[in-house]
Amino acid sequence: MFQKLKKLTGSYTNYHEKGKYHGKGPESRAKTSANEKAKKHSDPLLRTDWKSSNSDREAFKDESKRIESDKVGDTPGHKNPKNYNNIRSPGDTYRKKDKD
Repeated sequence: MFQKLKKLTGSYTNYHEKGKYHGKGPESRAKTSANEKAKKHSDPLLRTDWKSSNSDREAFKDESKRIESDKVGDTPGHKNPKNYNNIRSPGDTYRKKDKD
């Protein structure tokens, strides 16, 4: 009778006073992540930008694009000191396979 609602996924950027973090997941994950990074880095959250995606794969690709938007010269986005991401996104692989 009732269809199970599909869990919404997406990508997000949490903007803090001194840095930012990009991730993948529902809006609730963005909030959890914001609290974790604020505490870990003593850096209060300013705002969150969350965008829904049609699939986990697309959400990972969007996360990858967000991380790479912090690229400086030849330094990848996840190595930017103002970016709290420590590793590349699995979306990098998906983007290469999908040629985008």
